[in-house]
Amino acid sequence: MKINLYSIAYPVTSLGPGQRLVIWTAGCRKSCEGCISPEMQDSNAGRHIEVERLLRHFMRLNCTIDGITISGGEPFDQADALAELLEGISVHKPEWSVIVYSGYKMKEILENVPDALNILRNIDVIIDGEFQKEFPSEHPLTGSGNQKIYYLTERGKEMKVSIDLLPQNSINFGIGYKHDMLIGVINENARNIIHERLGIKG
Repeated sequence: MKINLYSIAYPVTSLGPGQRLVIWTAGCRKSCEGCISPEMQDSNAGRHIEVERLLRHFMRLNCTIDGITISGGEPFDQADALAELLEGISVHKPEWSVIVYSGYKMKEILENVPDALNILRNIDVIIDGEFQKEFPSEHPLTGSGNQKIYYLTERGKEMKVSIDLLPQNSINFGIGYKHDMLIGVINENARNIIHERLGIKG
């Protein structure tokens, strides 16, 4: 099975506790106004890669990784590929914690995603809900205040303290094959300041 992949970065410290492997999927049906990553909404923006090949790459990483964060795009728009990826991680890297972002609410995932419970059992923490720029966020991992964080497993519940202590507007820098990336959940003002200092337009 193939997953429509936009980008990978590691080690990342701005999207969850510890040093994390982060993957972004391509394609999202939400098109939220003010989306922090509109370039990932188009499904044609990504590359289709066999999940098995991706997992093999992860197994060869020669750096400390504490967990994986999956964002996009919309991971649950590729539910079958997401399920295979998460199952592979649970088998080959059970020590990795798993954080997943979704523009869908938990209720929508449970009602509309086939085999949702099987997918969710391999996720420690899920951050759900559309980005709504009129609701500012006060949490380091939510883009807007309407989004909720669900701690689904015992390990997820144990992560809550370290997640709550993450600094606001923390970022990492990534170099992509299409463009460079600011990695992290930052508000519009902070993003504009960084863009201005780096000479980035938009």
